[in-house]
Amino acid sequence: MKNKFNTMFRRFAALASAAVMLTTVGTGCSGKDKVTIQEPTDKLVIYGGPDVDKALKAALTSFKTLYPNVDVEYKEFGTMNDPEAESNYLETIKNELSSGKGPDLILMRSSEYDDIYRMMKSESFQDLNPLLENDKSFDKGLYNETVFDAGVFEGKRYFIPISYNMRVLLTSQEALETENFAVSDNLSFDDFSNILTDYVDKYESNMNKTFFTHEGFQLETFFPWNGMNLLDYEKRKVLIDNDDFKKTMELYKKFYKMDNREQESVLVTYMGDSAVMINSGSCLFEYGLLGGVVKAIETYSGLITDKTPVLSRFPSISDKNVAAPEVMASIRSGSPNQANAYSFLKILLSEDYQNKNTVYRGAILDIPVMKSALETGIDNWNEKCGGEKISDYGITLTPLSDADKDKFIDIYSNVDACELYNNNLMQFVWEAMEPYFKGERSYDECQKNLYNKLELYINE
Repeated sequence: MKNKFNTMFRRFAALASAAVMLTTVGTGCSGKDKVTIQEPTDKLVIYGGPDVDKALKAALTSFKTLYPNVDVEYKEFGTMNDPEAESNYLETIKNELSSGKGPDLILMRSSEYDDIYRMMKSESFQDLNPLLENDKSFDKGLYNETVFDAGVFEGKRYFIPISYNMRVLLTSQEALETENFAVSDNLSFDDFSNILTDYVDKYESNMNKTFFTHEGFQLETFFPWNGMNLLDYEKRKVLIDNDDFKKTMELYKKFYKMDNREQESVLVTYMGDSAVMINSGSCLFEYGLLGGVVKAIETYSGLITDKTPVLSRFPSISDKNVAAPEVMASIRSGSPNQANAYSFLKILLSEDYQNKNTVYRGAILDIPVMKSALETGIDNWNEKCGGEKISDYGITLTPLSDADKDKFIDIYSNVDACELYNNNLMQFVWEAMEPYFKGERSYDECQKNLYNKLELYINE
């Protein structure tokens, strides 16, 4: 089945002295880790995976300026959107980490891990808590706490998100009125289900109509954005035997045919193209994932001129505003150059880096983990792009007002939960439940099959 956009989605603070770096050396009778200060070395090894090469190089210049005596060994694997290069990189990382080798600092996108929880349980990554707790210059309060803590598992902090992403619902009041729909700022999952169901019933066979600006995301339409955990890794429990899971599966079954039509999306760039689709009636919602927050901003700004934009958080079944880590940094456990890796990580979290690399077309980061950087990015976008006329689409990108800006900051900053994406888990769910989506088997039969598979998986 052709699934272009699903494949795209799945592609695999002031700087402190490096001398504060700590590393675990053993466990005492008290059960607490003993730590010792690791002296800085003269070397740092980094692998530039295709998906994060630009993000790493944007920080590399700063590192070399601050630490000119450190020899950086930077291994390149190829360019973004090269499946062979990405596969080679992921295989190399997997093999080297499993044998206690590899780069000192690892920067990856969350979707590159088949199962991030298994990676954390393998203890291939250094626990970063002792580093942060003993670094008096580091101010955790500068960051979105819910997102920042997404890498904590069983009491240890295995990675720190550098950025994150969220799904939203963005349309116009006029488009909603045409379809006799209403959307509030805090749209419930049940109300959203009714809107999607009515729209699909009306337009499923109309190839000129789509619910979202893009199709083909399969279960990523709702996961992890609906706020459901399907497995409890710490208690080794399967969590799909409930009404919430059933409601989500029933809703996707309704959407299945429209989401998997053999159709290319009409427009796939930036510059307010989704506003054109919404205005023309060819789609109902932009969801702000492909292209991230800047795509949502440009769609919103493209609607302002003669429409009334409606921006809502994506409705979760748990009634939470759910985010997912995007770019994540970790340090290899046992690395001899952990002090330098920590210094590099601090650059990725610095105000300069966070401000410069977000909220512009082709930005390295989607939503920065530093709280102040999102507002700075929107202000920069307003200054550079606000008022731009896009002749190809016949629209103007109207600058965001203070009220508009506050609306974006409110939705994208107020994160209730930050869920980790799991490729293996989504594959299990898709394979087990697709016969139900197709109408070939009953829900109970498919759910039981999935439950058994997940129970075996969590106990492996």
